[in-house]
Formats: sequence, C-alpha cells, structure tokens
Amino acid sequence: MTARLAALGVVACLAGLAGAAFHRGFGLGAVLGPVVAAAVIPVVLAALLARGGRRPPPLPVSFLSSAVLWLAVVAATLFRDGSPHARGVLPAVADGLVNGSTRLLDTTLPAPDSPDLLVVPQALTWLAALAGAELVLRTRSVLAPALPALVAFGVAVTVTVSGPGSNLGIAGGLVVAAGALALCRRAEPRAPSDHGRPTWPESAGRIDARRSTLGLTVVAATAAVALAAGPALLVPSAGPYDLRAHRSVPSHPQPTVSPLDFVSAWLRSPGEALFTAAPPVSRNIRLAALDRFDGQQWTPSARFTPAGGRVPPAPGGPPAADRISQDITIGTLPGVFLPHVDRPVTLTGADLAVDTAGGSLISSSPLVPGRAYRVTSAVPRDLSPQQLAALRIASGTSSDAARTLPPGLPAPIAAAAREVAAAGGTPFQRAYRLEQFLRTRFTYDPEAPSGHAYGHLAYFLDRSHTGTSEQFATAFAVLARVLGLPSRVVVGFHPAGLPATGAAPVGTDRTKNDRTGAGRTGVVRAGDVLVWPEIDFAGAGWVSFYPTPQAAGPHGGSVATSAQGEPAGRAEQVTEAAAVPPQSVVQSAPAGSRSSSTPVGALAGLALAGAVVIAGVAYVVLGLSAPARRRRRRRAADGDRERVVGAWLDTLESLDRAGAPVPPSATPTDVVDLGSALVGPGGRAPLTALARLATAALHGPDIPGAPSAVSGREAEAAWQHSATMRTELRRVTPRSRRARRCLAPAAVFGSAHRIEPR
Repeated sequence: MTARLAALGVVACLAGLAGAAFHRGFGLGAVLGPVVAAAVIPVVLAALLARGGRRPPPLPVSFLSSAVLWLAVVAATLFRDGSPHARGVLPAVADGLVNGSTRLLDTTLPAPDSPDLLVVPQALTWLAALAGAELVLRTRSVLAPALPALVAFGVAVTVTVSGPGSNLGIAGGLVVAAGALALCRRAEPRAPSDHGRPTWPESAGRIDARRSTLGLTVVAATAAVALAAGPALLVPSAGPYDLRAHRSVPSHPQPTVSPLDFVSAWLRSPGEALFTAAPPVSRNIRLAALDRFDGQQWTPSARFTPAGGRVPPAPGGPPAADRISQDITIGTLPGVFLPHVDRPVTLTGADLAVDTAGGSLISSSPLVPGRAYRVTSAVPRDLSPQQLAALRIASGTSSDAARTLPPGLPAPIAAAAREVAAAGGTPFQRAYRLEQFLRTRFTYDPEAPSGHAYGHLAYFLDRSHTGTSEQFATAFAVLARVLGLPSRVVVGFHPAGLPATGAAPVGTDRTKNDRTGAGRTGVVRAGDVLVWPEIDFAGAGWVSFYPTPQAAGPHGGSVATSAQGEPAGRAEQVTEAAAVPPQSVVQSAPAGSRSSSTPVGALAGLALAGAVVIAGVAYVVLGLSAPARRRRRRRAADGDRERVVGAWLDTLESLDRAGAPVPPSATPTDVVDLGSALVGPGGRAPLTALARLATAALHGPDIPGAPSAVSGREAEAAWQHSATMRTELRRVTPRSRRARRCLAPAAVFGSAHRIEPR
C-alpha cells in the first residue's frame, strides 16, 4: 500500500512537471498555482476513492467525480472574476475549453494570464494527473502511468515552442520522475494468479516474446531516427516547428489603406501633431513595412497575430545591441498602423496585433486620439565596414517574394538599373551605388506630386528628377529588385528635433532636464514623415538605406553629402565598405547571427545521436551480461543454503529466457513439470534433484550450531544440475529468443524471482 501511495505521488509530480512546461507560454508565476492544484487534487481524489485497499470504483464514476470537482475548482479559482469572452461561470468555462487552445495559438507568447487561456494548461494537467492515477490503481504496468504526463508535456512544448525560456530542465525532471515511478511500481506486491495454482498456456511464452520483440523494435527504431534526424532537427537555421506558422488569424482586419498614401498630405500640413513619444530619441520611428508591389501600390504581405506581451525575434535576424522603451500616445495619426522605433520586443496595451515576420504593429480598430501603449524595441548592432561589404543576399520564401516585380517594367527603370549594375561588386556595394545614384542625381522637393506606380517612377527617373522620399524610396526598392536584391519600403518618421541627450529639443514638452531624455515627451509631426528602403541580407536582416537627399539649400540645390534619416557615422562606414575590393571579401555572415551558429547546432545534434547510440549499446551489453553476473554473484554466496537457492533461481531465470516464465505461485513440482515438458525426459532428473535440494535449503531447519540442511557438496551438485538444465534449455531455445529475453527491462535491471531461505 505504501508503494502504491508513493506511485500516486510520483504521478502527481509528473503531471505537475508536464503542466509547468507551459511556462514558456505564460511565465512560471502565472501557471504555477493552477498547475499545482490540477496535479494534486485529482490524484488525492482517486486515492480517497480507492482507500483501504479496496477496488477503485467503476471508471465512469471516477471520471464523473473528478469532472465535477474540476468544475468546482476552476469556478472558484480561474473564473472567479469571470471571463472576457463569456458571461457566467459555466459559459466561461465552456468557452475556455472550446476556444482557449485556438486563442493561445493565435497569440504571441508570452500570452496574457487570462482565464480563458490559463484553463488550457490547467485542464490538460488535471487530465494527465487523473489518467495517471487511474492507471496506477487499475493496472500493473510499470511505466504506463507516466504516459499521460509525457503526452501533456509534448502538447505543452509544441504549443509554446516560440515562447522564451527552455524546457530542458523539465524534461530531465520527467525522466527522473519516470525512473522513480518504475521503482515504486516494482516495489508493489503482486497477487498470485489462479488462487495459487499456476497455469501454463502455450501462448504465454509467445505473447511475452512478441512484447519483447516489439519493445526492442521500438528502441532500435528510436535510436535509428535519432541518429539520422537528430543533427538536422537541431540545426538552428531551420528554426523550431511552430503550429502558428500554419494558422490564419482573421480576428484582426488587414490594413486597407497604405501609409504611403498619406505622405503627400502630411507634407502639405507639416505642423500637424500625429503622436507623442516619451522619452524622445534621436532615431527614425517606423510605422509600416511594405513588401508587396503590384505595379500600382506598395502594401504589406504581413500576417498580424494578436499580441501577448512579447514578440519573438525575427528568424535569421541580427543580435540586438540595445533596447529602447517608449510610451506612445496617438494624436491625429490615421489608419491602424502603430509607430515604434525598431522591431518590437515587448508590448503593453490592449487590442494590439503584430506581424512576427516583419515587425509591424497594428491596432484591432482604427486609431483615435488618446490611444496609448508602451513598446520596447530591439535596436540591431552596427556592422563594421568589412561585415557590410561581405553581406550576402538572404534566401527563403519571403526573400524570393521580395525580389519579384509585376510585368510591364518601364524602359527608364530598366535603363537606370543597367547603369547601376555595370560597376558590379558585392550585393551591399550594388545597393550602396544605387543609393548614391539616387541621392546625387535627383532633387528632393516636398511639394512634388505624389505617386509610386510604375508610371510615376518612370517619370521621376526620366523627366522630373525631383520627388519626395516616397519616390526616392520606392524607386530604390524597384531598382533593387531589378538588380536581384530583396527589398521593401518602410514608412516612418525622422523627428529632426529629438536628440537623445542634452537640452530639450524643438517640439517637446520639457518636464525634466536630465541627459537621458526621461520625463520628456516628444511630439512627432506630419512634416517629420520619411520613407526609406531596406534590403534583406543573410544574418543581418533588413538593412536600411537612405537615398533621399537633404532638402534644397538656400541657392536651390539639394545637399547630396548627407541624406534624410541617415544615422550619424553611417556615411563613413558605408563609404569604407563600398571601397573594399570584391575579390578580397570573405563571404560570411555577421558575428552572432543565426547562420554562424549552424555548426554548433550540427555538433549538438551529432552529440545527441552519439549519446543515444552509446546508451543503446550499453543497454545491450548490460542485458546480455546480466545473467552471467547474477550467476557469479549467487555462486559466490557465503552460505551453502544461499548457494543452493541461487542455483534454483538461476534455473528459474533460464526457464524464463526459454519462453516458459515461472509465476511466483509455482511449486517445485510445477517447475519440474514445466521444465520436463520443455526439454524432454532428459531434463527431469537434474531438475528433480535440484528441486529437492532447493526445498531442503528453503524449508529445512536452521538451528545455530547444528549441521546445515544442505552441505557444501550438495551446493556444488545443485550448481551442476543447474548447468545441465541450462544446457538442455539452450539446445531447445533459439538464440534470438534468449537474446530478446535478456534485453527485456525486467531482466536487465533485476530478477523476477526473489526467494530467501527461512
């Protein structure tokens, strides 16, 4: 009874560990309470229903009782304050069970600790604990009670794979707990079969052999799959499998108006306050990334997912050098796109959605004045001139789409692309020359007509030679695609009067005069609008370029030495990168990028596969050598009685390996009949003699100072009879069957027969 209670406790630990794997989806603090309650309560209920050693109630009664108790628990805990999606406790619980899992898949992780989402790990943990407890109480299986928790762990890992953190420690805990469960289950007493009378069905040996064969097949197949697929699965360039990549999220409307359409109107009303940012920073502020061009309009191809509290990093993107947090308050900014400095990392605010691939933010409803949210952005690390020159074009489905153009390319665009391409160079150097081509030959005019279709760009390149950042950026993006460079257009803002340090800038409300900008609120106005292009490079992500020259000087010419929105110090870096000879460039990804860690992932995969193979070989060696090791230990026992009993146990194990398992209730006469039927009349005499000696050793008198019930000579004779019987059994038993029996877990880690002399 104690061993069974211990097994129930281990089942509760297994279920709790499986539920804790959801910490990547919510955070450990949010899931800890519901998961612990769900792991303990159903196990305690199952133990109470079967207390006193009596048989557990019928399975429907047990499950119904647990379901009623679960409903009471979630009503008093998770749904005590209701649900944001349903009124009343029962409708809220039903809504969480039906829709909670899909909402969790449709939300970036970590998800908010809403009851309709937390009910998913809570219910799954409860079910795993209940199923495991019922398997402990109703079956003799050693490891089957651990399977529900392992299934729950697999579901948790699959659903939260894109969340922060790791489940490696939890996986190790599950392995340890499963081992503890096996020890507890093996310590439970086994009832004799058929009221003490053994039965010897002919199929028993074959059924057990088939089970052993199936187990060995599963182990071998697992090892083979791990060896073949392990390295490929762990290569980080492929990324983990995420169900969210296959889901369509229709809950947030796609933007219907391109922000490019507002640029011309904003430039005509430069003083209009669009939004405020606290604290102000001296960086460009992004609004929308547009990567799809149909010849008339630039639009986003993004899939917007409801935002939890965190945005996962971009696959293949560079490591962040810094983070910037800002509180944004909307003024007259139209549409649904939300401004942010760079790729969002964490978000605070209601009804937000994020494009996890491109990093754009939108609101689930049109923006209204006073709408506020907080966003923390990751600022990418600056690259050295050598790294810039060595950048390679990114590959993949999204990058291929960012290189496509609709048919009907105008001749002026093709001619400009040929002129830029004539000089050759690395991909970055071609993009740099394209930037300089537009910056030095064309003039910025904030009053230029709007438009970015094929016809507008052809007129801009061939006739007018003047335009706003709308024409400069879209012309760059189209020309880059002609050159084979994946490109997109970003609409944002360059607040000219928002330095990061020093005195309060123009257009800000001074509340503090510190050097960090804390306490100040910067006003971003319509005249700060800026459009710039980006190129997708492997390992570096989307790299910005600035083809728009400064506004015209006092004598009518534009200032070509610098560009609008260009960060300080960038001009020197890109100029040096453009001067690097292409033949001396080493084609490698920037340090710290995902591609540079690919060999580490491959080595980790090989190490894992090697560990699996080594463990498999060690298991086989241990299993095949276990009978001989036990035989040596028993034969070297101190007392003659123990040596005789050891010979008897060795013979019982030999019968097991031959396909005739001996039940604990079998008498010596039953064993003699079983062995004789298996090996023929030649085995009856040695087995009968051994049974007689074993009976004397087990049941003979043990009086201190008196002669032993068996002598040393009889102990040697017992081992000779055992060796004779073992030889006879080998003669009639195929070697493959003996090997399968030796490799069964029960044979590797112990003996099914334990007999102690009185």
